[in-house]
Amino acid sequence: GRRDYTLIVFALNTGLRNSEVIGLNVVDVNPFGTIVKELNLPALIAKNNKPRRIPLNDYIISVLGLYLFEETNLKRITGDKTPLFRSLYSNKRLGQRDFQQILDRHSINALGRHCNPHILRHTFATNLVKQADIKIVQEILGHASLQSTQVYLHPSSSEKLDAVNRLTLGHNR
Repeated sequence: GRRDYTLIVFALNTGLRNSEVIGLNVVDVNPFGTIVKELNLPALIAKNNKPRRIPLNDYIISVLGLYLFEETNLKRITGDKTPLFRSLYSNKRLGQRDFQQILDRHSINALGRHCNPHILRHTFATNLVKQADIKIVQEILGHASLQSTQVYLHPSSSEKLDAVNRLTLGHNR
């Protein structure tokens, strides 16, 4: 359903940790009836109680908009403390295990293999590091040290070949 799709796509497009995704409230992404372009991740749910800002791309803003429109029409949003992602049955905040089970079920159906929330974070980081400076990736992921972020550097064979081909050592110009 829409909740599961939004949950998975949101995690994949923000690089947030499992606990951070499920810790969000509607007000964190939609404080004044408009979806934010930059999420202010509250210290309360961020790892090491360190708040950070995560830009939201146009696609995730659109997906969140459709999800929140549906949630509003179904009268599931009851105030500022309404969890962004809730159980479909009890209206309570999803737990970390719930997120794992939702993702696992959908990944087996779509990919034929198990997947966990950290794989979404890893995929986000691996792709972002190809598009942006590693310091930007470090800040978005909330890593204290650059070493933690370097785990996501996976140069491909073609990237390595391109780099070597740009060298002109010992070659007169």
